[in-house]
Amino acid sequence: GFISEDFNINNDHMNQLKDVLHFYKVLSVENIPQFQEYLKFCAKNVTFSDQMSLVEKCKKIFNYETCVGYNKKFFTQDDFTTAS
Repeated sequence: GFISEDFNINNDHMNQLKDVLHFYKVLSVENIPQFQEYLKFCAKNVTFSDQMSLVEKCKKIFNYETCVGYNKKFFTQDDFTTAS
């Protein structure tokens, strides 16, 4: 998956998302380096504590997905939704 069961997002998860988007021709080869940096930017805002509820964690993951999927620099929202 693109996140772990305990809501962590690491380099493996980001690489898997990048690979899927590239496989479905949503992400061009030329944009991969910039996109990887952008994924790190979006993921750095996803931090959790043991005190957070499941709803709070889900909101953070939704914000990550929104950060990634709504950036029109790399692809359209429809293309992102279809591929992911």
